[in-house]
Amino acid sequence: MFTWPDEKKCAITLTYDDGMIYHKDYVAPLLHEYGLKATFYITLSSKDFQKDPIDWKKVSNMGHELGNHSIFHPCRKNKDTESFIDDCYDLKKYSSKRFKDELHLANIVLQIIDGKKERSYGATCCDIKIGENGEEIFIGDIINDIFTGIRGEVTGENLKPKKKEDVLNVPCYGADGRSFKMLKSKIKECKQDNGWSVFIIHGIGRGSHEFYIEKEEHLELVKWLSINNKDIWIAPFYEIAKYIKDYKF
Repeated sequence: MFTWPDEKKCAITLTYDDGMIYHKDYVAPLLHEYGLKATFYITLSSKDFQKDPIDWKKVSNMGHELGNHSIFHPCRKNKDTESFIDDCYDLKKYSSKRFKDELHLANIVLQIIDGKKERSYGATCCDIKIGENGEEIFIGDIINDIFTGIRGEVTGENLKPKKKEDVLNVPCYGADGRSFKMLKSKIKECKQDNGWSVFIIHGIGRGSHEFYIEKEEHLELVKWLSINNKDIWIAPFYEIAKYIKDYKF
């Protein structure tokens, strides 16, 4: 039977997408104040990130992970993404080499900032395949050697680790628009599953992003996790993924 370290009953990872200044200047310090560590998935082409990329080192110094969220945020272009995905960044048109080369370069930039060689990849738009017309390729087969793990599809499920390959497509749960009560219920479910629940968050409060969690609901979640962490392992994505990869199944 799979067991978490220190007799923990489940694992929780908070992830924040796209490298917004608000994440760096408000969210990371808030989590640090309450003793929590998270993963911040950074898109290098983000205007917010490019204003002062080196300043993100202070986020890493707080113990948070600077996760890779690509250079250009490519996605599989469809009716839901066509308004913000340029044809040249359509994952259906990507080759394996281009996909891996771009993520490898993003890793190098992030390493210049935080000095770390290990990190995870947060799949953009939670898309886990490139290519089309019967020639789709699972991204885990392309980039498994340059990442500790991959945050994958939004299924709302908890990961119940059974093999080390599970970290190549870890399901996540959209926390945007959710109440603290709903997120707390999800954590309770995770404990019952002996699983790992990964929350995906974009903005904090109205006006911060198209997708967001209310600031008060987010604060309640942070406070509750800080107090109720005795049997919950709360850690950055790559740390938990590494534990599963190294686990003797």
